[in-house]
Amino acid sequence: MKLYHFTNHVWLQRILKEGITRGDVATSPTEGFNAPCLTSNGDAEHQGWATRDKLSIRLTVEIDAKDPLLKTWVDVCREHRVSGKWRKVMNETGGLGAAHWYVYLGVIPPESITETVILKPMTTEEEVSMRADREGRLEQVPTAYPGVFTYRIIEE
Repeated sequence: MKLYHFTNHVWLQRILKEGITRGDVATSPTEGFNAPCLTSNGDAEHQGWATRDKLSIRLTVEIDAKDPLLKTWVDVCREHRVSGKWRKVMNETGGLGAAHWYVYLGVIPPESITETVILKPMTTEEEVSMRADREGRLEQVPTAYPGVFTYRIIEE
């Protein structure tokens, strides 16, 4: 099954080396978990859920449709008892694309990535973050969602 994962320049080299290991799966306004997020819609313009920087690169991945770790958003909502109200909010803010959303409950290995498409050039902010990551100055910061993190640069 051909699916897509959108990311930015900061994480590309790590993804190509380690696989797709992260994604923010929000199951309520205050809860969620970490797992790679995918879509069957490869058009960046229809990824309303994504922040501007997460639409810089589109990765195409091939995953067996029968892989038990691959879940539709509907499956995730059922298994995590996501409220109808939250499902509606997510679908509306996500550009009404919930029918295309998937979550992979594991690591998507690099060899499953079949194509890398650069959609936008690297920004200065991404260059600074990449440099900080190489220098060991990119610190993981917990968010309100268990297992979901953001990052900040540790100033020297």
